[in-house]
Amino acid sequence: MEEEENLVSEEGEGEEEESESDEEESEEENNREGLPFLHRLLLRRDNDNVGGGATGGATVNFDRTLPGKHTYFGTEVEVEGRTILEESQVQTVPLISMPGFILMPQQVFPLTVFHPSVISLLRRVLSTSKTFGVVNLQADSAVWKGLVGTTAEIFEYGEEDPTDHTSIGFKVKARGRQRFKLMSTRREVDGNLTGTVVMLPEIKLENPMYAARLKSCDRFVSWNLEPITPPGSAGSSETEYHVTINHPRQTLDALAPFPAWVYRMYDNQRLVCRLHEELRNCGILNEDVTVPRDPEQLSWWIATNIPIQNHQKEFLLGIDSSVQRLRAELSLLSLCRGRVLACKECSTELAHQSDIFSMSREGPSGAFINPGGHLHETLTLYKAKNLKLVGTPCLEYSWFPGYAWTIIECVSCFCHIGWKFTAGSKALKPEQFYGFSRKSIEAKIEAPEDGGAGQNSEDNIIVM
Repeated sequence: MEEEENLVSEEGEGEEEESESDEEESEEENNREGLPFLHRLLLRRDNDNVGGGATGGATVNFDRTLPGKHTYFGTEVEVEGRTILEESQVQTVPLISMPGFILMPQQVFPLTVFHPSVISLLRRVLSTSKTFGVVNLQADSAVWKGLVGTTAEIFEYGEEDPTDHTSIGFKVKARGRQRFKLMSTRREVDGNLTGTVVMLPEIKLENPMYAARLKSCDRFVSWNLEPITPPGSAGSSETEYHVTINHPRQTLDALAPFPAWVYRMYDNQRLVCRLHEELRNCGILNEDVTVPRDPEQLSWWIATNIPIQNHQKEFLLGIDSSVQRLRAELSLLSLCRGRVLACKECSTELAHQSDIFSMSREGPSGAFINPGGHLHETLTLYKAKNLKLVGTPCLEYSWFPGYAWTIIECVSCFCHIGWKFTAGSKALKPEQFYGFSRKSIEAKIEAPEDGGAGQNSEDNIIVM
């Protein structure tokens, strides 16, 4: 009997230990539920490696769809519907000035506001057209007339959560839609700006050799259908196609009043192929990036992602035709091979153009916002130099989930350049990369070494 009692007590203790371990595991799982999915996955892999699991040496490639989702914003409410303003018509839209930020059509950007009047403005926008204007206004209001801006359409928003200390301000995610020219502005009673604008049309040019074709040869025309995935159409059951019409070359060459090479300079499909080749040569185009094939979408994608100055972005935004825009971008990209990125304050070289790569499916450049509401267009790079770290790595509010950020400054003038991102787990690849705030850097082009003997070295650098 004593042996049986001891056996029962031992079994009881064993059951208590198992129940305690189960409670600890369930408590640990509950704690993990508050973490993002990628963090939980990395934590699980680390625990497996510590426990001698079979995963030893396994790596996790970063999910490049996460940065574009802005998961650091938290849970938000999706907004349905879309408003398209009629082209070439005068409209009245609420304006938000974002100095130093040139919004391009199709570009996604986050926004956090704290002022009650601006929050009230965005709530009114959400209840009506969901559209407001974004324009880069200078301090001198005399130069505002004639500026070109972009309408932004809200597709997600989030209220402040009193129970979450990281949730502050009124948050929205918006996408650039249509261009407009500012005609006049007025200040409302609540302090917000309202603008009278003219919506700018997007002029679509046909194939330049189409008018010179011989109509009787149209039966020899070949058609090419290429599927297009418009931005923000993930999960849509409908598929759109881009149609390319190929006319007989010998007929067009014989009937055209100018040489064929003149017309090919303005052929949008040839421009798309040339730009894809230039992007590939610059190292920007790779399998991790989704680059559009549609001429208009490609022109806005390039204007958003290549490292150019604001006055150049404003010039591209003011062009009414995608063909002319693509030609201007082709000229800019042709100079990319010798381009370096330097500190805007002291011109210290920080990186080379070939160091740029994409941590996001949308491209190497993205608009992100910090907890203070400051918007940063961030360019990601493999490596950089002449920088110093400030502070310790922090995982909180990271724009790239799973990576800890550390502030970086120019080693010469101590100007804020951006951030260094370090993987929070050894299994996560890449292990580290850099993010440059585009307002802190400038792109320079090094002239050829034999460009002029005896000239000052400063003369061999052309600032774009």
